[in-house]
Amino acid sequence: MYDLYPYFTNDGTVGLYSPQDDDIYHSTYGALTESWEKFAIPAHLAAYIAEHNEVKILDICFGIGYNTKTALNVFLNEVEKKEKIYKSFLKNNKNNCKNKSLLISNNAAIDTDNILANLKEKNNEIHVENQKIITNNTIYNASLDTDNIPKDSEVTKLTCKNEFSVESKNIILIDAVDSDKTLIGLSPFIIDEVKNKFLFRKNIFKINFKNETSKNKNETNNKLFQIQKMQKSQIYNLKKEFKLKKEVSIILLEKLLENDNNLINDEILQKMLSEKKYSPYLSNFMLNLARFYSNQGYKSNLNCNKSTFLHNIYYQYLSRSYKNAQKLQKTAQIDLNFHPIDARSFVKSTSSTYNYIFLDAFTPSKCPALWTLDFFGVLYSKLDDDGMILTYSNSAAIRNAFLKSGFFVGKIYNAKTNKFTGTVAVKNNSLIEHVLDNKDLDLINSKAGICYRDANLDLTNDEIIKNRNLELSQSDLVTSSKVLKEHRGI
Repeated sequence: MYDLYPYFTNDGTVGLYSPQDDDIYHSTYGALTESWEKFAIPAHLAAYIAEHNEVKILDICFGIGYNTKTALNVFLNEVEKKEKIYKSFLKNNKNNCKNKSLLISNNAAIDTDNILANLKEKNNEIHVENQKIITNNTIYNASLDTDNIPKDSEVTKLTCKNEFSVESKNIILIDAVDSDKTLIGLSPFIIDEVKNKFLFRKNIFKINFKNETSKNKNETNNKLFQIQKMQKSQIYNLKKEFKLKKEVSIILLEKLLENDNNLINDEILQKMLSEKKYSPYLSNFMLNLARFYSNQGYKSNLNCNKSTFLHNIYYQYLSRSYKNAQKLQKTAQIDLNFHPIDARSFVKSTSSTYNYIFLDAFTPSKCPALWTLDFFGVLYSKLDDDGMILTYSNSAAIRNAFLKSGFFVGKIYNAKTNKFTGTVAVKNNSLIEHVLDNKDLDLINSKAGICYRDANLDLTNDEIIKNRNLELSQSDLVTSSKVLKEHRGI
């Protein structure tokens, strides 16, 4: 039976526990905060987007979309910043650009074939039917053939290009991959942040076990109790800069509908969206928008009058966020594609390369299929020369697999917690900010560093684990416990 168990993480966003995989999708520390601190921030994503007109991201194990939402949020913020700067620039330099336009016009080739034949030149003045052109001051008032003179808008681009340029459209391309299509469809509807502390405490782990056996019920209860024990009793507000724009979920929903209606109409998803036990974790705003699209037809609705809808459903709130979402999509190109398949199949079939790859798969020890040496070998060919792979894992086996695949490997550092919270893999060594230390390298060269293998990218998780365990039993490498004791001076 398919089921998910939602819970509020410490930043007020929603995490999920999957009994099928016996694993949590998000840490109790904070589901959305984790996306920022382990992916967007160490990737320096905002700086990259500010400096480049295009960014390409592969989001492996999309889940309910936090990493993609965060990346999209960063992108929209930077697009808005560029727009504001551009408008301010044009306003402050309007006269300056006009003067430069005249200078360029003076240097442009002018076709004078159509100038009247009775022109008379005297003292650098050309008279055309009582109209004066003073050539040495570049003032043109006569009727000339100006086919070769740049238009005002083109002149502005030419003359102001070195000072500021938004000539090219900002583009973000995200390929979101997850074998669970129900999770993909659920992503736009998950609540961004719960602000009611009573609701947070009341609904934490409020689970309906009607369809579970007594044994499964006890096992799930025990797992959730362990999660709750790790979690603090109070909810922390998200940092202001971590909050998601409401436009992000709207764009996510619209892109899902453009990609494939079946992802939204999935039978299991529709059941989850209507069940009372999930309602505290879902956004009524997004559910209403989805119902509107369902009733009106998303494609036909694009050109229809939405005034009734905007008036009846949260008019002030929706009109602002909805219209802004449409404006942002016109300002920038958002190419968001969803792939409900095994990530191994996707990376083998795609010809795309990426600036960033977010690897957010389940724990390697439980689900190693997306952590193998062979999978990383394919990822190497999908990463741009100055690209970066980021993951939350600190595993020696994972770092060793990256190294053996040809990557340079470093660590993700969280200044807030003063801890290393993940791993980066790159082709360009200069992108590494925090290098592996001696302890990391010794662990990589111990039994702990033995890689998971999947030569044809088709083995099950159990088969991969079984093969690694066999290799571990036959290895004469030093154990990880011995390495740790040596570094502690024991």
